[in-house]
Parts: sequence; structure tokens; C-alpha cells
Amino acid sequence: MIPAWYSDHHSSPPHNPMELPFWITYGLLWGLVVMEAAAIFALYNQLAQAYLSSRTGREKQGPAVGSTFETLNLKDVNGNQRAIPSPGRPTLLILASTTCPICASLRSDLVTFAATHDDIGLTVVCEERSMKFAIGPTDSTTFCR
Repeated sequence: MIPAWYSDHHSSPPHNPMELPFWITYGLLWGLVVMEAAAIFALYNQLAQAYLSSRTGREKQGPAVGSTFETLNLKDVNGNQRAIPSPGRPTLLILASTTCPICASLRSDLVTFAATHDDIGLTVVCEERSMKFAIGPTDSTTFCR
């Protein structure tokens, strides 16, 4: 059966005059949704940074002051079994990356720190063996995997 609107002069149904405005507003509304989502994300990010930079935010990050770290027995870069942290003394634990330029710039400062603070153990943990370097007293250790 041939539709009533079909004839030799028409190969498609008649054009709806509201179709173009519909698609324009549809696209504009989706654009508005995307802009609102970006604004909400930016606001969330700003609030998170404000919280983390506040005193309350800083106090709730990381381990509590005075808490202890469970002792781990691992092999250092020389294959010696070592305990992290050193039993009975405070230990500064540095997590470093061999590809991080900031970590690389801290190497000389770590050597100086280890030489001037005999009362604090220093442990550097990195992801590759190329981070191996001497950092001072025998209680200071470099661990790499």
C-alpha cells in the first residue's frame, strides 16, 4: 500500500517545520549539560584543595602523630636483610621514583641529612635499582625492587 502523501513529485514525507529548532535546542541543552558538569568538577576540585590546605584537612591526612609503623624485614640493594623502621628509633621513610626530577634533586640533601642526623634513621624506597646511592650511616638504607 502506498502512503497518501506519496506521488511522483515527492520522494520523502513532507518536512516538519519544528524539526530544525528541535535539533538546535537539543544540541544546545547537551552543551549546557557538559558545561555544568565541568563547572561542578571544577568546584569540587577547588573545595578539595581548600580543605586539604586547611589545618583540619592537613591534620586528617596521613598517619596520626605518634603512631607506629609495623616493622617490615626487607632486603636492601646490597642484599642485606634490614628492618623498616629501625627498631627503637625514629625513621624517615622516603618513597622515591627514578624518573622523578624532584626525587633526583633531593639526593644530595638526603646525604647531608643522613650525615647530620645520626639520631634519625633514613630509608629510601624506589621502584628501580638505578636509584641506588650511598646515603650515609649504616642505619640509613636504600631499598629498590
